[in-house]
Amino acid sequence: MNHALPRARLPTGVQTFREVRTENLCYVDKTHFACQLSRQGKHYFLSRPRRFGKSLFVSTLKALFEGRRDLFHGLAADDQWDWSVRRPVARLSFASGHYTKPDGLHHNLLRQLNLQRLASDITLSEVEGADRFAELLVKLHY
Repeated sequence: MNHALPRARLPTGVQTFREVRTENLCYVDKTHFACQLSRQGKHYFLSRPRRFGKSLFVSTLKALFEGRRDLFHGLAADDQWDWSVRRPVARLSFASGHYTKPDGLHHNLLRQLNLQRLASDITLSEVEGADRFAELLVKLHY
């Protein structure tokens, strides 16, 4: 008679922490590192090989800062994080886009800022990229 526990599926191709947790996929808890990073230093450059979990880790950070405690039950961050504080998150990705033309990066960033604006139902008056990003951050915060 086989009494083995059911195995969780591997999160192959999954890049969002929410999906890993809500779909009960296999997850190696690295949330203590996320908590540690948030308490130390100021700026980080995450350099890892392709397909090595950068997007999933950034998604984990996003869920932490947004105060999604429901996703962290049973993980290290559950009792290490101040869940009473929620912080706005603006996530920009360079994974897709056309960067062969000189203005490709600029257009990609403006498109992503617009998507974040729409998702948050915010009106932005600034037109230029850096000013628009700064305005988005301020309005997300308040």
